Amino acid sequence: MAAALCAFAVFTGSSNEIAESVTQQVADPEEGYPISIQATKAGSDDITRALTLDGTTLTTAWAADERVYVYKNDAGEKVATLIPTEINGVTCTLTGTITGTYTTDDKLVLYYLKDKGAGYTGQIGTIEDIAANFDFSKAEVEVTNVAPNGVLLAWGDASFERQQAITKFSFKLGASTVAAVKPLKISATGLTDGPLTIQPAAAASDIFVAMQNTSGASQTYTFVGNVNGLDWTGTKNVNLVNNKYYTANVNLYRDLSSVSGIVITANAVKKDATLNGSNITVTDNGNVLTQGTHYSVAYKKGEADKTSADETGNDYVAIITGLDKYKGSFTSDAFAVTDLPTPVITLTTGDGYVENGTIIAQNATGWKVGATAEYGDPSTPIDASLISYTSSAAGLSIDGSGNITASTAGTYTITISIEATVNYNAATKVITVYIQQSGTSGTLPSVGDADNSSWANE
Repeated sequence: MAAALCAFAVFTGSSNEIAESVTQQVADPEEGYPISIQATKAGSDDITRALTLDGTTLTTAWAADERVYVYKNDAGEKVATLIPTEINGVTCTLTGTITGTYTTDDKLVLYYLKDKGAGYTGQIGTIEDIAANFDFSKAEVEVTNVAPNGVLLAWGDASFERQQAITKFSFKLGASTVAAVKPLKISATGLTDGPLTIQPAAAASDIFVAMQNTSGASQTYTFVGNVNGLDWTGTKNVNLVNNKYYTANVNLYRDLSSVSGIVITANAVKKDATLNGSNITVTDNGNVLTQGTHYSVAYKKGEADKTSADETGNDYVAIITGLDKYKGSFTSDAFAVTDLPTPVITLTTGDGYVENGTIIAQNATGWKVGATAEYGDPSTPIDASLISYTSSAAGLSIDGSGNITASTAGTYTITISIEATVNYNAATKVITVYIQQSGTSGTLPSVGDADNSSWANE
């Protein structure tokens, strides 16, 4: 719909007569004169300050406190600042005062919300923030008639188009776990202002972003979202067309091959052991990951795939491949397949034991035997909690700390055991114990060969 200068009276007669009257009323166009433009924010895909979300559709409307800035041919200084009046949803009349002289070759270029140089940094990821601060729109208005002194007489309507796409991104870790992120970093070729950092007030799984894609083609957008102190990365290839609203799901991952904080440990294994991942530990910033949930393991020796440690060597490696929210592959440092050392068990208490490991005792209740163990060269101690004690019969009992209680006289054996691990073989030491109750007849075996350690009654 054509617009005409709203402040002038209605004229009849030739266009020359009208132009002459306008020229007389506006002696100096640089001092400014009234203008009104019919404007629309057309289409349900458009987004404005008066922004609402209905399912997956953003609706639009003019608001009374908005401002529109007008440039002549999209260059130089502003020639007008207009405000909406006669608002009816997506349509309104923009009114104000304009300065300058024009020809029919000129265009009026209108910018909504902010001046044309506004950018997209500082977003916080909400509809309300975008509507108030980043919903930039532009319209071009044809000049159709001017007076001899350059004053505008007639012009076209303004149909605004958003200068960016607005997208609701929904984030997950992997394919299933909803992820609340803060902050969110977005990078891609052709983004106005370069990489964007979205800083929500609180971590959120749904984040709204206004982005201007100046390339005019599909781009691969890279997202880095921080979840509980760790950065997770995802990508999305899409052509975000300005003036459109989108929704997009983004799956975020930790890449085992590249992110910091991933530590993979491969322990030695015993020859002929099954290679099933039990010698592998994977941690992410100190958190132990679970095989089969977060990663899978395969093995190689040189170029050969391996499922068992069927030959000794120091060139076995594990290939760890991410699962679910972890991706990428990582090859461990080489680990050894070896004939593992057998721990050496040494008695630490007990008078009455001789060199062959025999203990001679009377009234054995309240007595104790203990042992230490070491393996390898150089020797490495084994934790006492990994050493177990077993009696051969119910008449003599022994607990996990080596405390002995004898209820019946007789000859017994105590077996000291260490289970095999990835670092050493299993080991046992058997001690013979002769028990004779106090005050009974009979002769205990000779203890003449006993060593010098003392058998302490506790």
